[in-house]
Amino acid sequence: MKNLFLFLFFIGGIFFSYNLYAQCDMTFNPSGNVYNPGDSVSITICFQDYTAGFPQYEKADWDLDDDGNWDITVTGDDGTGISFTALGGGNTMNSTFCVKVEFVAGSQGNLISITATAEGLTNGCQHTQVQNYTLLPIILESFEVAQRGDYAILNWITASEFNNDFYTLEMSVDGENFEDIGEVKGAGTTLERKEYSFKYKLNKNLEVNPFIYFRLRQTDFDGLTSHSDVVLLSNNINNKTYFSINKVTFQNPDVSFDVSSTYTGNIQVRIVDISGNIIYSRTWGVDRGINSLNIPLDNYHPGIHVLQVMNNNNIETKKLFIH
Repeated sequence: MKNLFLFLFFIGGIFFSYNLYAQCDMTFNPSGNVYNPGDSVSITICFQDYTAGFPQYEKADWDLDDDGNWDITVTGDDGTGISFTALGGGNTMNSTFCVKVEFVAGSQGNLISITATAEGLTNGCQHTQVQNYTLLPIILESFEVAQRGDYAILNWITASEFNNDFYTLEMSVDGENFEDIGEVKGAGTTLERKEYSFKYKLNKNLEVNPFIYFRLRQTDFDGLTSHSDVVLLSNNINNKTYFSINKVTFQNPDVSFDVSSTYTGNIQVRIVDISGNIIYSRTWGVDRGINSLNIPLDNYHPGIHVLQVMNNNNIETKKLFIH
């Protein structure tokens, strides 16, 4: 990222600053993830301009040497079918804000590395960024949680393991901040099906939190780690219905998010723009547990929006940036 040179000028008793040199970077969505061999991988890379002091998406040139190829490489993996799709502004390499990279994950190594280079069309700022993703060294058949009295019972099954040292169990009450609650030894390298179990004392957690989230962190003998999907233990506190919103993302033209629910029933979902106009409204049916929802937006304007989820008891909101 280039250094900033600030030009100060004085108007009406107030100092203002202007960046003589552009500043830029990239965002990767997802910014980190774990994949099994054979998984379909989809990663969106967007070019951002910070010249005005805050991030905004900008059209960029993704083929600096004009050889007709994207300046994006995928290494450390033997996956197949790599493709690139221009998003948010055009179908050529030099008139798009974002690029979607898609491929099928291979089976060699534990790391997928993506290197991308682009240059802003208006500010001329060039940026190269490397983002790493993990190939799971185990094939996880299932990971489940159930309540028995005052305990949460965590069970998982692996179809095979490679270079697997140990598992760490993690718990969260908000779905975002996790803490370690225990450790279980792995099986090293094996092609045999393995079953594991861990018991966690709930204490007062379910009495004050409608949701408790669990996930599995695996560590291999080289020190590399990877995470499983999150599983949910829910409770109807005082017989009321609760829900929460997690993992809100926008990948043109879809808004994706998770709704954790203590009940099976209906929720109202809205997307509201900065002027208060409702640009999307629908009633969704959700099940008790984690529900993954996807909203295709046909007509929208870029900018800050608000995602609202509500029922008769409560309302949850999350900020959403649409580009």
